Amino acid sequence: MARAAPKPHKSYAELASLLAQRGMAVGDAQRAQRKLSQVGYYRLSGYWYPCRASAKDEKGRQVIGPTGTPVRTNQFQSNTIFADVFGLYLPDKRLRLLLLDAIERIEVHLRSVVAHEVGYHHPLAYEQEQFIMPKARDNYTGRDGLIHNQWREWSERQHKQLSRSREDCILWHRNNGKAIPIWVAVEAWDLGLLSKYYEMLLGSYRQKISARFGVANSMVLKDWLQQINTLRNRCAHHARVWNQSSSNILADLQHDYWTDPIRPT
Repeated sequence: MARAAPKPHKSYAELASLLAQRGMAVGDAQRAQRKLSQVGYYRLSGYWYPCRASAKDEKGRQVIGPTGTPVRTNQFQSNTIFADVFGLYLPDKRLRLLLLDAIERIEVHLRSVVAHEVGYHHPLAYEQEQFIMPKARDNYTGRDGLIHNQWREWSERQHKQLSRSREDCILWHRNNGKAIPIWVAVEAWDLGLLSKYYEMLLGSYRQKISARFGVANSMVLKDWLQQINTLRNRCAHHARVWNQSSSNILADLQHDYWTDPIRPT
């Protein structure tokens, strides 16, 4: 099937004019063009999207799209001001930096706990499938019609990250021909790789790790780590955090899920 032609390229002046034509109060046109050039039209569009008027049917009722959200028109609601829209962008940028600082503490702590709890049983546990749930070791057919295996694919990703790492501790082991224990290997893993390893572990190991974080149900921690990793990736790639939602429902943080955690200082 042939693809539809892309939208035509527009200059910054044309983009600012387009916003004005659709009902946005642009104000200082030169400043608006400068901000569009610095940040980008489509990055900013996520902040003005809620300001677009909702589509109505012939009876004046709001039109709901297939995703369950209101269908928006290209016209802006009254009193939509460019300066106000950009005013949302700046605190969102600061929020991303704050979130990265918080997530860094979680990621580093998780590395340490996983390495300690699993490494106690074997220094090379991350290479050995007996630590992994049978389900994660079984082949399955994905939506793409291909055969997949979580453990095998994770091991390949892990090997690539370890091979690319330039951390001094990893280079020392590699240059001296020494096997790399898990408490060294984790320094090369990103949060996605780390949280996936936790998810694939046998329940007894997951439980020991989750208890260190004060979480009684190890699967609750798994779900939260997945969401934290998604959030971390959005922050790391400078994507919008404000007004974002997730289709994955997390457990409420009720008392029953928590034990007495060993928290980092």
